[in-house]
Amino acid sequence: MTILASDAGISLVRDAASYPLPKDLSSLSGNHMEECRAVLASLAEAGVEGVPVVIGGTIPPSDEPALAEMGISAVFGSGSPLRTIVGRIAELLED
Repeated sequence: MTILASDAGISLVRDAASYPLPKDLSSLSGNHMEECRAVLASLAEAGVEGVPVVIGGTIPPSDEPALAEMGISAVFGSGSPLRTIVGRIAELLED
């Protein structure tokens, strides 16, 4: 990922360890809506504001509007090109 980010002309360093929640959630049970609510609630409880939260994987496109409404910054479905993901995350971090 670092090489790809560099290839895309992106130079970003973030200390994710300072955030009080898991950095990598994985679930094959289709409970992404509940997981996202829990992550966003944990951020709010910790007083963390302005942190982009992204989700990826097998996410039904019909869920994307609800995810955006709850505060998810970007949704990357299965097969999303890596350059698209890196580019969008770079945009979110520049804001």
